[in-house]
Parts: sequence; structure tokens; C-alpha cells
Amino acid sequence: RGYYYWSLLDNFEWIKGFGPRFGLYRVDYDDFSRTPTESANFYKKLISSHNQGPPTRSLLDLHRADV
Repeated sequence: RGYYYWSLLDNFEWIKGFGPRFGLYRVDYDDFSRTPTESANFYKKLISSHNQGPPTRSLLDLHRADV
């Protein structure tokens, strides 16, 4: 068991081009700067918690605490 995230950075999708943005880091294609997304912050907390089991209520609260 574990957690896997599809893409570190926004990337090119063959059908939709650069439109879909689902990377952990948003890429500004004008200057190529990278900005962490809300998902990146959640994933960082998840990794920091060393939780290797299925999501628990306390783990879900990590995400809700940012809202």
C-alpha cells in the first residue's frame, strides 16, 4: 500500500494539450516558475505524518485544516 501522485508538474496531455492542470506544482509557461498547489501542501503533510495505512479521519483533517 502507498500513495502515488500522477504528476509532479503540470504537463502536456495528448488530447487536451497544456489545458488540464493537475501537477503538484503549477508551471507558469511564460517564465517556467513553479508554484506548489494545495495538493502539494496536502501531500507534504501526508508524507510528514509517516502514515502508511489507508486514509483516516485524522489524515483527512490535515486537508481540512488548511481550508
